[in-house]
Amino acid sequence: MITDGSKAGQFASESDVIKLSLEFYDSIEHDGVYYPPSAHVDDAVELCEHSAHCDGVLLEDSRETVDGWVHVDEDCIEDVTEYHTLPVLDTRRSHYDMIRLYNGEWAYRYDDEVYHGYVDHRSNTGYFYDRHDDRVQDGDDNYYRTSGVANDLGLVYLEDDGYYGHEPDEPEYLCGYGDAEHRDHSDGSKVKFGIEVEKEDIGALESIYHDDLFDDTDWAKEKDGSLGSDGYELVSPTYDLMNLSKFYKALENKHIARHINGDYSDSCGGHITVSVDGYTASELYEGMTGFFPLIYGLYPKRTTQNYCKAKCKRTMAMSPEKYSAFYIKRGMLESRIFPAFRDVENVKWRIELMQIVISNINASESEVLKMMVNRNSKLHKHIVKMYKASSRDVSTSLMALCDRFVQYAQQYNHVNLNIALEVIKNNQKKAA
Repeated sequence: MITDGSKAGQFASESDVIKLSLEFYDSIEHDGVYYPPSAHVDDAVELCEHSAHCDGVLLEDSRETVDGWVHVDEDCIEDVTEYHTLPVLDTRRSHYDMIRLYNGEWAYRYDDEVYHGYVDHRSNTGYFYDRHDDRVQDGDDNYYRTSGVANDLGLVYLEDDGYYGHEPDEPEYLCGYGDAEHRDHSDGSKVKFGIEVEKEDIGALESIYHDDLFDDTDWAKEKDGSLGSDGYELVSPTYDLMNLSKFYKALENKHIARHINGDYSDSCGGHITVSVDGYTASELYEGMTGFFPLIYGLYPKRTTQNYCKAKCKRTMAMSPEKYSAFYIKRGMLESRIFPAFRDVENVKWRIELMQIVISNINASESEVLKMMVNRNSKLHKHIVKMYKASSRDVSTSLMALCDRFVQYAQQYNHVNLNIALEVIKNNQKKAA
């Protein structure tokens, strides 16, 4: 029923409402004209305002119309030379109470059977009569003239909800790239980080829907156009880099571990983004450049790949581009040079490496090279841990890494460390 005056459509005129009012009261129809049931059609005549026949006519013997009075006395008919019939106005209803329906008909707008809603498959709205209880309703209290109209507009009856609505979307294994709300688990830390794990593993991909994973862990599983149909990018919340307890606890989650341990190809990367309070992204970049040759040396194959290409440190600083080894962005530094994380333990090793880097921010290339061969330094111990885990000869592997470090320091940072390297090698020979 329409009770809100603000929804009024096209109102009836006074001439329209004469007919309409009488229709609602079982009036008598004659030649397309409606009369009240108490009137005799043949006796209805119009008396002019100056007619002598008005004299002595009793009010109860007449009917009021818009244009005058209709006298229903048979005796008057013979003396009237000019007359025409008019319907009688029922003054109980104003023409402002009448509304035009979607199909052109008129209706009393406060009728219990008049509704406003969708009336056809083109999403047109209007007023309609619902005499047979054919209307349906959606979850937002919108009316539809029939269930067929609702179906044409893509709605179905939702039995569990008891109203019409759109069928719920099928759950998705992935959300759109960057669509998930990023969560912060850093507890206000001054040094924050997050990781992006790119994998191509259909089993891991379809092991849990994105929304379920996100609701359970705050880790997002996003689409990545650089990966195959079985690919995904697992994006962590922000964590405290200097206190990894909460991050390591998250890695114990079976779903997180399943996705990190998934299969991967050369197209996959393992990005790490860091921010430090008190440092702009450019300052953070400059403070980490002493470690760039080390990271290039650890992952030499990645230095030439288009998605993470190593470049002159000045070029990356002056013209930041996403597809570089290190990308300066919005107060953070993204390290894109890292290849895919092999597994959870590999994630831990790299994050602890970044912890060492930030703890020694602003170290020069020469200082980093010394730390690499100093058996008492955290960096040396961390590198040795990696080589032992892979069953490689530590001394040989470390010297090869130092060679690459010096090469990349010259190539990308324009720092010559050849003399320092010769000193290190001579010392190694003496120690042997």
